[in-house]
Amino acid sequence: MNTPIAEMTIHKRRWLRFIWVVPLLLMAVTSVLKLVKAAPLVANFEKLNAVHLMFPIGLVQLLSTVLFLVPRTRRIGFFLLTAYLGGIIATRAIHDTVGIGLLLMVLLWVGMYFEDRGLFESKSN
Repeated sequence: MNTPIAEMTIHKRRWLRFIWVVPLLLMAVTSVLKLVKAAPLVANFEKLNAVHLMFPIGLVQLLSTVLFLVPRTRRIGFFLLTAYLGGIIATRAIHDTVGIGLLLMVLLWVGMYFEDRGLFESKSN
């Protein structure tokens, strides 16, 4: 029998698992902007001397986001997005600050923890 506190915890957990929506929306929007080579992003990529990489990076970003959104491929999408965000953090650390990449990474991991706790549990014998 569920107590009121247990029911509140279950309800809160259901909503906390969707915290990954924020980074995914941002990833989807910026991937499309990279694919169409939007002017503000072109300026940022010019600073890095990587305008020629905008389309492939946008494609990988969009593919990773779509894989995460499909329940059967969520885990592989999660790992791809984690790697992508790690690249953002590393690149921004060299050229700027790590703020946005780190925030997106934390939101993604917290949301995934509440979505699929089995991914974070140890399978010791």
